[in-house]
Amino acid sequence: MTYFHIGSLNVPAVWIAAFLALVLGFILSAGIMRKKVGEWYWNGAALYFLVWKLSYVLFNFILFMETPLSFIFFNGGIKGHLLALAVLAVYLLFIAWKKYPDFYEEAPQIILLYFFIYEVGVNLLEKNTTETGVHFCMLVVYVGILMILKKRRIHVTSQILLLMIMTELLILSIFQTIFDRESLTFLWMGIITVFISRKLKGG
Repeated sequence: MTYFHIGSLNVPAVWIAAFLALVLGFILSAGIMRKKVGEWYWNGAALYFLVWKLSYVLFNFILFMETPLSFIFFNGGIKGHLLALAVLAVYLLFIAWKKYPDFYEEAPQIILLYFFIYEVGVNLLEKNTTETGVHFCMLVVYVGILMILKKRRIHVTSQILLLMIMTELLILSIFQTIFDRESLTFLWMGIITVFISRKLKGG
């Protein structure tokens, strides 16, 4: 894993890529839809981060009680990641759609958009030239599809999402094992994305 020096901190490339994907995904999706993405997007990101971070206390309570400042430097690891994904899924599937009217229109396209941008970013930072190029092509194709659908005033369908998800999983399996955390996270969020899209008329 590649680290970058930011001030006195060593920041992993995956954190930088995740942050950039959040920002660029928001900007790009807003540009495609020609309207601001709902607050559910940032709420979901913040919820994931808080659960992932605070899960350190849950899974390492004794160590936390002995050295409370350790909370600043550590997180819940893989178990915290899984817990955060579960909480995020509950938020998206049972809470966000009730509060934000455009959720079902926005969520399916922006979730995948985030992951495609993330893959481009993390591989670029890790200097994986071939992977960066392949994922960039996926991103361009996906953005092109979204723009065409928007022009025709058609919502992205579950069939299109499934095609993009399966293609991305195939790419991930070529460059890394399909059972690693990154691939399984994408699969999990992909399933949620398809489920959300089926709530759209014509999905």
